[in-house]
Amino acid sequence: MKTATADVFPTKQADTSGYTPEVRKATNAVSNPNRVYNGGVYQKKAKAAYAAGPAPTMVTRTVTTRVRGGGQAKFRTGLIERDGVCVVTGTTVDQLLNGKSLLEAAHIKPLSKCRGEEYYTLDNGLLMRKDVHAMFDCALFTINTTGRIEAAPGIYLDARWNLYLPQSDTLSDDMVGFLSGHEDWAEEQWANW
Repeated sequence: MKTATADVFPTKQADTSGYTPEVRKATNAVSNPNRVYNGGVYQKKAKAAYAAGPAPTMVTRTVTTRVRGGGQAKFRTGLIERDGVCVVTGTTVDQLLNGKSLLEAAHIKPLSKCRGEEYYTLDNGLLMRKDVHAMFDCALFTINTTGRIEAAPGIYLDARWNLYLPQSDTLSDDMVGFLSGHEDWAEEQWANW
């Protein structure tokens, strides 16, 4: 796993007329997690380019890439068989965008915190639409142990979002534990906002 911190993400669209093509290229390289290679060369070029150019408002973001083993494919397949739809929006597996599925296998407990069997146990997973998965990972909402969606303070979610999970009395103890952990983590994040 490679982790790189890059201070090159403007919080709003800034006037880029002062940026050179090198700065734009470096920014694109850092903002694309699939191009975080060569021991952080892209990040170093981007930081140097920004140091020489105008200084827009910055946000620090950690970009992490992980080599996926065969376990991730089995994990996703298992979630598709179990859930069949996005557990939040009801989007089906056969709905495509540009020929690709809109659904991803979301880990309730992040992979970076998992140990042993937790990595790919189906109790640590939910099938989610890509944008919903990103919101879940950023703690913009959580799912409590009763199966209710709770939004972060100041976040208003689509009222049509229902939970397509089985009823809470049919959830395994392990899944309830993972959901409880995500809920606690999300509330900690919200307290710091």
